[in-house]
Amino acid sequence: MEKVCGFAVIRRAKRNFLDDLTPPRVDGVYYHGVDRQSWNEFKEPSSEGILPLHYGKLLKSLNNTSIIKLTRELEIAQELLSFSNQEEPLNELIVVYSKGLERTKGSFMTDLKIKWLGEDVACWIGSMLMEGIFTEPHLFSNFMKYLNQYGLFDINSPATDRYVVHYHELNEQGHNLEVFSDDNVKDTLDKVWVGVPEISPIYYNGQWVW
Repeated sequence: MEKVCGFAVIRRAKRNFLDDLTPPRVDGVYYHGVDRQSWNEFKEPSSEGILPLHYGKLLKSLNNTSIIKLTRELEIAQELLSFSNQEEPLNELIVVYSKGLERTKGSFMTDLKIKWLGEDVACWIGSMLMEGIFTEPHLFSNFMKYLNQYGLFDINSPATDRYVVHYHELNEQGHNLEVFSDDNVKDTLDKVWVGVPEISPIYYNGQWVW
């Protein structure tokens, strides 16, 4: 049994195109954290870009945490995943856990086997990894060796706390990074575990897609 805070459908790391149409990566490692394009940013598989009523209701049922939208119901996540991937398998289903989310949104036990990818550092304005090492890698060169193959820190790695301290020090030195030091932001900064549940794949375009 694993303790989790919810399931989410977000853009696959290698298909997470941002404004410059380049998925975030550093030294060939893609960012697999929580600050990726999410449910409401999907290209809807309809000519008018309007969700059918059923899927609109499913979206409204999600628990909005500002940075990511969660559901406790695996069936809802799977149905939205299938719908969002009708044209192209751009999205994937993940599971998240953090102490902060557990306090504010609750948690539950699941008997699904989960492959934990690693630990992000995030709050309601975004991910400190995304805004730091993936945006200005030259300022975080000493932390490159601590990123795993998913662009995250290993869960419970001491490097996470050192990274947060270093990030704040850089801002104090005048570097133009996203500010995570304001009291209303700093208090919500959280170590967020990101995982992939082992579930049945989706059959798409003649092949099984996980």
